[in-house]
Amino acid sequence: MAPSFGRSISFPLSPARASRPARHARSISLPACRSHPLLAHLQAQTAAARAWATASASASSSPSPSTGLALIDALHAALAELLLLPEPQAAVRRPSAASDRLLDAFLLLADAHRGFQEIKEVHM
Repeated sequence: MAPSFGRSISFPLSPARASRPARHARSISLPACRSHPLLAHLQAQTAAARAWATASASASSSPSPSTGLALIDALHAALAELLLLPEPQAAVRRPSAASDRLLDAFLLLADAHRGFQEIKEVHM
């Protein structure tokens, strides 16, 4: 005798979804764009000098000129250290309007620093 087979009907419990092709999620790991430590130091010195200038311009407080001179001295030193790197030296060697403006601004800062140093020496 042959066994009998029963029929059964099964329905899915959830509605059928449109099948999407399987995708592999990829992540890109790019190196963090870090600036040079000397550039970060220069930015910090610039922010400190600007904060001092803003504070000295306000009538509520008057920071000491010696603090301002020290900040300008630190800013000048940070800029000089940055200009000793090979990349800025190569950029300055190529003649361009930007490098001319940079050198002019550096010379103005150096002249102002020397003038402030002379004033400091006279008043001490």
